[in-house]
This record gives sequence, structure tokens and C-alpha cells, in this order.
Amino acid sequence: MSGATLRPAGPDDAEAVSALLAACFPHNPKADPEVLGHQLWSNPWGPPSSWVAEAGGRLVGQYTVFPVPGVVGGRPVLLGKGADAAVAPSHRGQGLFVRLAREAFRGAGRLGLAYTLNHPNESSLRGFVQAGAVPVPGLDVLVRPLDPVWLGARLHLPGRAVAPLVHHWPGARRGPDGAGSGSGSGSGGVAVAETGAVPDGLDALWARVVPSYATGIERAAAWWRWRYVAPTGTGHRLWAARDERGALVGAAATCERAELGGRFVAVLELLAAEAGVGRALLAAVAAGHAGASGLVTVALRGTAPGRLAAAGGLRRLPRRLQHRPVRFCVVDNLHLGRDASGLGWTFCWGDLDHL
Repeated sequence: MSGATLRPAGPDDAEAVSALLAACFPHNPKADPEVLGHQLWSNPWGPPSSWVAEAGGRLVGQYTVFPVPGVVGGRPVLLGKGADAAVAPSHRGQGLFVRLAREAFRGAGRLGLAYTLNHPNESSLRGFVQAGAVPVPGLDVLVRPLDPVWLGARLHLPGRAVAPLVHHWPGARRGPDGAGSGSGSGSGGVAVAETGAVPDGLDALWARVVPSYATGIERAAAWWRWRYVAPTGTGHRLWAARDERGALVGAAATCERAELGGRFVAVLELLAAEAGVGRALLAAVAAGHAGASGLVTVALRGTAPGRLAAAGGLRRLPRRLQHRPVRFCVVDNLHLGRDASGLGWTFCWGDLDHL
């Protein structure tokens, strides 16, 4: 058993927590105390349940659950998002993370956060389950290649040999010049454009599509502003699809990331009133990221984001080819007694706290 002492953390701990994160995860954006403070201490939905461990006068562990807007069965609730499980190398293997997580989950319950959403990596999954998390099955990584040279290298084939496969990829609608077209849906036409701000009409769009996103994060305008606009140095790009009357019928958020020897466009949010709109959005996103190796996203099987991604040509990547498998777990903070994994969760990549 670790000799570390656990206590709740507050804003005065930001510098020490950021330093621990920098030591454990050098590329974590919350190694910057300003970014950490935005997520935890300037959170518009309330304070976090943040816990740290100290030993020998220094901080050696931390875990936090912060509030996010949510829906369960289509009804508004507050959910918790677990973030940044970190234990100093000197104190690993002593059960410290499980102790931190249990305290954070208890604190989340006291704050009224119905469920905590976790996305553990391979090394932390067991600890999350010990602390009370339940895995949600069916989370897929979905990809659509855009660059024949990159795909050829992955398949050990010449780029020219796979170019027809990329060009005629299932679900990828092409314009007359061969580029992805950002217009033309099955409902009389839709125009897609990149926007530097959260699209007007997002609350009305969310109200329209919420029945198909029944349980998960509430993806209305307040979430988009906080998640994609307010943080510093995030590099997010936002996209809006409008019908002939100018009404918002779809929206997407993207960022770029290095993966599998290429440069991929991560689709973080994908909202659309119908499959044709999702297809037009993803075509415009592909055309707007010149030179990208492909599009990539994650979705739970059989859910609205997965169906929209499939309509835009993204297909499931076999687990054996995934560099870092993505996992999804939930914790019943309020001990409601339901099967927490079977509530019909919807997950988008933007639900992660660091992309």
C-alpha cells in the first residue's frame, strides 16, 4: 500500500498538477496550467471532483472528474468526464490510482454528476474497472483514406495501384474534378462552409437530432463554444451545412493529428439531420484538408455518429491495425442500479479531453 496521502485539489494546485502531467505525458496540452484551468476551474457547469496524492512533500498522483452537459434517455443531466490519471513513476504499482479514482467518483456523485465517462488506455483499464468503471462494448475506429501514396505504403503497394480504390471509396461522393464535393444532399441540396465560430442555429439542430443521440454529452452550442473555441492553441476547425433556406442542418468539428505514418483529419463532432448531409459535410472536410492522408473518427456501433460517418465513406479499422485502441467505460456515480453500459451511449471523439 502506498504511503501517499490523498486530498481534494483546488485551483492553487494547478501548477503542481500541470508539472506532474508534463512529467508523465509530455505532449498533454494540460501541461499548460492555463489549459488545465480552463477545463477544471473555469468550467461553466461547475467545480470538478479533483483529487491528488502527496508523499514526501511533493505531488505524486492525480485524477479528476469534471462536469459536462449531458443527456440520458434524451433528458438533460450533468455527467462527469474523467481526465488525466497520472501517478509518478516512483509510486506506480502500489494501487494509488485506484484509490484516487474511487475518491474522484465518490466526489462526482456528491456533485450530482450522474455518470462518469472514462476512456482508459491499455495500461489503466484494469485500474478503472477495479475502481467501479464498466466497459461499454462496440467502440470502433473508422477511417477513410484520401492519399493513395500513404495507403500504398501501408499496403506495401505502389500508390498508382491503389489510386482507383481511394477514388472510388464506398460512400465517398466526388465532384467533376475528382475532389470531394461539399454540395448535393438527398434533400434538395446543402451548402457546406468552414466557419470560424460556433454555427448559428446549433441549438435548434441539436434539438432536432437529440432523439438519435439519446445518451451522452449534450452537443448544443454551449458545449461547442467551451470545447472547441475557448481553449487556447487547439487548432480546431468548425464546419456548417445549411439547406437552401439557410437553416443549419449539419455541423462538424475537426483537427489534424499525426498517426500511422501520416497526417489525419480527426472528426471530433458530426451532427446531421440526415445521411446525405453527413456525406456532404465529410466531403467538404476532406476537400478542405489538402494533402491529408485520410479522415478518422470513433463511434459506438449502431449509433448516429457511426451511421453518418459510414455515409461519408469511413469504414471500421480492424483492431489489429489500431495503433492505440480506444476504450469507453462508465461509472454509476449515483448508484442508480441500472446497467450503466447498456443505456444507449453515444460517443464522439471530441468527448476526449485532450484532442
